[in-house]
Amino acid sequence: MTSEKETHDQIDHQIKDAVESTAEEKTKPKEKRFSRKKQTPSEAHIQKLEENIAALEGEITILIQAKLMAEDKMKRVAADFDNMTKRKEREFNRTLSFARENLVRDLLPLLDDLERSAQFDESSNNSEKNTDPEVKNTQQTGIRMIYERFLKYLQETGVERFDPTGEAFNPDIHDAMLTRAVENTKPGIVLECFQPGYKLGDRILRHAKVIVSE
Repeated sequence: MTSEKETHDQIDHQIKDAVESTAEEKTKPKEKRFSRKKQTPSEAHIQKLEENIAALEGEITILIQAKLMAEDKMKRVAADFDNMTKRKEREFNRTLSFARENLVRDLLPLLDDLERSAQFDESSNNSEKNTDPEVKNTQQTGIRMIYERFLKYLQETGVERFDPTGEAFNPDIHDAMLTRAVENTKPGIVLECFQPGYKLGDRILRHAKVIVSE
């Protein structure tokens, strides 16, 4: 019991001290707060600020001009690079086209040989020397297949074969080997084609060798 009473007494004492302390704080005279009078900037200070602003605006203008110049230079560099890339691409395509033309020109004599071989075997298929028609037909078929596959390959690469028989003679794409007078045929007509011509796009790889009416 004694300890509980002492505890209550201590609590009451603490409460009393707190109340008295609060009362003392309220009764203390309040200190006056003196506010310093707001000072206005001097004319010299204002002039200095204006000079700083003008200097900053000048720097901003210089930076903007430098930025525009850098952007213009970048655009010109990009345009030059694009033009160079296109020029290199055109040169590459032109070189590739010339190389392909030269390759096809070198292959045309071989194609002519295959064509003549196929025609010769066909014309001699019924000759007396042909003792084994089955073997002869097999050889002819093989040569014809090689010729047709070769010609198809060239056509797939853009090569075009042309036979101008019956057309008007054109010295730009025809070579007149002979002339012949033919009744009821006006002059300058291709009567026969000795050797077909070939072209790649709009470029003539080989003129057609022809006989022309006179």
